[in-house]
Amino acid sequence: MNNNRLAPSAAMLLALLAAAALFCSAVALAAQPAVSPPANAHVNEYGSDWTCHHGFQRKRDTCVAVSPPANAYLSSSGVDWECNRGFRRVNEGCVLVEIPANAYAVDSEYGQGWDCNRGFRIAGKGCETVRVPAHGFLVYSGSDWECERGFLKQKDDCVAIVVPPNAHLEDRGHDWKCDRGYSKQVTTCRLITVPANASLNFTGNDWRCVDGYRRIGEACVSSRPGN
Repeated sequence: MNNNRLAPSAAMLLALLAAAALFCSAVALAAQPAVSPPANAHVNEYGSDWTCHHGFQRKRDTCVAVSPPANAYLSSSGVDWECNRGFRRVNEGCVLVEIPANAYAVDSEYGQGWDCNRGFRIAGKGCETVRVPAHGFLVYSGSDWECERGFLKQKDDCVAIVVPPNAHLEDRGHDWKCDRGYSKQVTTCRLITVPANASLNFTGNDWRCVDGYRRIGEACVSSRPGN
């Protein structure tokens, strides 16, 4: 019988708690300041601030229309403008890009608004020819040159690399190195004399002492105690 009397009381208590929770939520919402967007703006998705419509940009507490100057258009973001192709931005306007001979227009807000054709490079306000010497070739960018394999760049020419006996061109082909077992001596390759208790190192152009020995001059001396 006591359980039957307690059941209505428990239900009433739960109802009161639910009502109190709803009341607190209502008070909290009422306490939050309402977001009041200015003209040409809307409340953001979180309801905590406002954003200007497309084509307007925020200036303090207002939204000001973006007005592209002549030869410009509204950017995809809708909050700024960009110059048409062939024009570049200077202050609040778009200035015609004067493209010199042997050049083409580039779409960029920075720089001079043009670049030189392949085989030419920028020189002042124009483009000059890249003069490629014999045994040379244009690099990928097209604005400079390098020498072919077996030749070395010296000022404006490509000079043949003289490879001495017992040597070969290095991987890039712009210098030479001695074969394994030889060491470089300015313009020649000298045979390496490997002393006792030593072997060629990993480069093959010098030698190292085996374990238990240390290099002293041109010999390997035991590093064990007592020796």
